[in-house]
Amino acid sequence: MFAIAAPGDEVALTFAAGGAPPLPRGWARTFLSVCDGFSKEMNIRSATPDALAPLPFHAMRGYPYGPDERYPDTPAHRAYLERYNTRW
Repeated sequence: MFAIAAPGDEVALTFAAGGAPPLPRGWARTFLSVCDGFSKEMNIRSATPDALAPLPFHAMRGYPYGPDERYPDTPAHRAYLERYNTRW
């Protein structure tokens, strides 16, 4: 799902790392977060600088997509919209 962020927002990630094996003395462990997403600019010269929709998705043929294509409507996406995508 998307983390929709505005300028100045942050994403906090927490997880249990207790299952990782102990490190030798003097070593440090680094965790790497691999993210896959889209960026939409809010440039006043772009087509829709003040609108979030339509949300992009990986299988789209082009952006913005036309009336013959739409964001996948799944139970998981509807639950995400109700729980997380709540800002105006």
